[in-house]
Amino acid sequence: MCFDTTASNTGSRSGACLLIEQQLGRDLLNVACRHHVLELIAAKAYAVCLNTPSSGPQIPLFTRFQDKWDLIDQDQHEIMPDDHLTEAIRDSRDNLIAGLKLHLSQFQPRDDYRELLELSVIVLGGMPARGIRFRRPGAHHHARWMAKLINAVKIYLFRGQANLTARESAGILRYVKFIVSVYVPAWYAAPSPTSAPASDLALLKDLVGYEDKSLAKALADGFARRHLWYLSESLVPLAFFDEDLSLGRKRAMIEALSSNEGSEELTKRAVVDLKADLSQKTLADFVTKSSRMFFVTLGIDDGFLETDPAEWHDDPRYVAAARKVNGIRVLNDFAERGVALMEDYNLILTKDEDQTPYILQVVEAQRGRFPDANKSTVTRPH
Repeated sequence: MCFDTTASNTGSRSGACLLIEQQLGRDLLNVACRHHVLELIAAKAYAVCLNTPSSGPQIPLFTRFQDKWDLIDQDQHEIMPDDHLTEAIRDSRDNLIAGLKLHLSQFQPRDDYRELLELSVIVLGGMPARGIRFRRPGAHHHARWMAKLINAVKIYLFRGQANLTARESAGILRYVKFIVSVYVPAWYAAPSPTSAPASDLALLKDLVGYEDKSLAKALADGFARRHLWYLSESLVPLAFFDEDLSLGRKRAMIEALSSNEGSEELTKRAVVDLKADLSQKTLADFVTKSSRMFFVTLGIDDGFLETDPAEWHDDPRYVAAARKVNGIRVLNDFAERGVALMEDYNLILTKDEDQTPYILQVVEAQRGRFPDANKSTVTRPH
């Protein structure tokens, strides 16, 4: 069951997730939408770095930049110089660019996802496969979290032409450094269910160790207390199927299944004490005897756990389990798009509830036939 982590969904007494489980009469895997969790981190980072005044939903800094766009010389963009880079970026800039380009070579479901990747490559001094080009700034009100990221990177790239105040310039630099070094790599790794536990542990360590200590504390505190769904004893077993996790780590997790005592009531979220040393913490520290319920809930034969992880790929029980686990959806972006479609077209053209579903189907079909406004698309026979 994939959901946004709002109180209406996750409430312990009347949350939608609990009510669904009660109606079904059985426990479900509570799979928090990984993009939604990361959106909350981006919003918090924006508030800390760029707490600019607003007279309404629009962001004045972005409005000014959008109004000035036609005067911007797009050939005069400025990449991030060495003295603006975090130490982590300086040490791994080439690897970071290579990782971003790898994501660009893969399917991206939305144009703004691709745009953020390309801008991140450009700001680090790389060259996207489609070359260097910039789209006109679009929506920029407070609710559009992806637009905040994209517009912030664009403003940084054209900071010499954007007429920024000293405060705005410092805030944009602070925000963009965090975006390209920590946030973007985490965002594009989010769709994988099996790497979710390792990714969240790595992100937590990155946040705690981030060089901007006030930003690090603001982000790490909330993440450690409220958003570690995939490090809970109920979901950390996803990592048994992570192809990038070492055999040694998996062996330690198997041992923890029989040695670490679990909670009386299976926990849905882990909570980490940030005062403790996280540097040596591994996924095995989150596995407990109660973690076996993961396999029971999914109806998986966990007999392969009695064998060494080096042999799992030859075990039909593991192969069948991996196929099922890799089918778990940890994003609900498509569901959100359906809700947005309802909001856009509900009560338009007809108020007859029987006809509304047909209107939505027609709109969705039309979008499929004409995904863009390119001449080649609109002129081809359909």
